Amino acid sequence: MQTSQIHYVYAYLDTRRPGTYSYGSCSFDCEPFYIGEGKKGRMFDHLKEVERGRHRNKAKCRKITAIVNAGLQPRVVVIKTFNSRAEAQHCEVILISEIGTINTRTGPLTNISIGGDGGDTFTNNPKREKIRAEMKLRSEERRVGKECRSR
Repeated sequence: MQTSQIHYVYAYLDTRRPGTYSYGSCSFDCEPFYIGEGKKGRMFDHLKEVERGRHRNKAKCRKITAIVNAGLQPRVVVIKTFNSRAEAQHCEVILISEIGTINTRTGPLTNISIGGDGGDTFTNNPKREKIRAEMKLRSEERRVGKECRSR
């Protein structure tokens, strides 16, 4: 099989946070902050997004920028390879669920969607209305907190 036909699931790791991070069947030597699925050079597109200042996932891009500003680079690792996109997407969904996301307050991942949808967009997240309401509430809480502190 040609390399271009191989699909894979990959992780971005925060090299500022070394340690043992175990989730289900996966272990990492640094804290994971993003799980994705792709083929060819897809796993490096997120670094290019940050360089170009074009991004759809602000939390992921802020994390990458913070790592770079600390004089480090995020580690990008292939977790597993597959012969089909469907298999890779299924694995991606399982891993995101096992590790958890910051949006759902279940883990460290910056993923917006639950995976398996071929994109990292808010529009693809089935819980987007709930997340939008929570984000609005947190924003309002921060605004009120700042007002109280300034008095």
